[in-house]
Amino acid sequence: IRLINTDQGDWITKKPYNSAACHDERNLLKILSTVSTQHIPSVMALTYHIENSSVKDRSCIRDFLHNFNYQILRFNSVSTLLGNGDNITAGNVYGYLQGSEDWITRIQQSNLESEEERKRISRLPLELENEVNDPDSMPWVEDDEVWLEMNTWKGGNQKKNTNKIKHVLLSYERACQHTTNPQMPYIHGSKMHLEHIIPQNASKNEDFEGTIWVLNGKATDLHKRHLNSLGNQCILSEEDNVEIGNKTPNEKFVKQKEEGNIDSRIFPFHTSPFHSAKSAHLAWAGDKLDEKLGPGYPDLETLSEKVTRSEYQIISVWQYSPPEMKSHSARIMKKVIQHFQPKE
Repeated sequence: IRLINTDQGDWITKKPYNSAACHDERNLLKILSTVSTQHIPSVMALTYHIENSSVKDRSCIRDFLHNFNYQILRFNSVSTLLGNGDNITAGNVYGYLQGSEDWITRIQQSNLESEEERKRISRLPLELENEVNDPDSMPWVEDDEVWLEMNTWKGGNQKKNTNKIKHVLLSYERACQHTTNPQMPYIHGSKMHLEHIIPQNASKNEDFEGTIWVLNGKATDLHKRHLNSLGNQCILSEEDNVEIGNKTPNEKFVKQKEEGNIDSRIFPFHTSPFHSAKSAHLAWAGDKLDEKLGPGYPDLETLSEKVTRSEYQIISVWQYSPPEMKSHSARIMKKVIQHFQPKE
């Protein structure tokens, strides 16, 4: 139960699971839970073996999970968002849990007091690459142009791939941390929502009429193409997601508490604990920033002295369009690839 549900229980109340040494185990288990349960038997065996030995170093659990996430992220989630589908099946993983040389047996027989043995065990998930036909054809380069249009519709049935998107975005949240064992409480125990910046029901908001997204009351092909793209999505808290609803991007990114009072501006994406929301805000704001307030805050003097919905609407460059989506998508993938490299 502990390996499946990271939101409560031992992770909150019981040592060592609530200690700093276990923070990233918890984070990686949460990230993987969006798309996989196949890692659970091996992690159970590894955890049991460590906790019943004299070894205090739990880093091989963390590194095992990191490597497992790298494999599923690159060859399944990202591959699917590029239109190539999963390359590692559940059956492939279970194949490594059977026979005399299975992962669990190798874990149980390992001498974890040896640093080299711990490294060898943490590398086991990298064997899954053997199941991938031509792994070198699966891009994993930071600035590849394929990252610009992840999960865009190119004809046929439109697939949301919600779990894959969430897997990539949560991996991005981890990649944005700067410590070995970050706590990341905001991904545990709270309801996270996938936010579509250009909303799914844009045609129901008359403010979208006549834009590239809605024409004559109907969503355009461009809307269909980009709606479920990685670049049109981020993670927000349930509270923020419900509040912004079906609004236009400009109304989502800058909220005015008091009409006409620029000092009452709220930037729900920029101030969100979720880095994917911050990334979307930066893609929207671009280089139009207020230097006094810092990166991400719009220079409202370039717009008007008052902040109202109508005044925002006449400045089309401040809407969220394919170039902003591509910037957001590329930023996410670059950071994910930087962080999720195999730990050899």
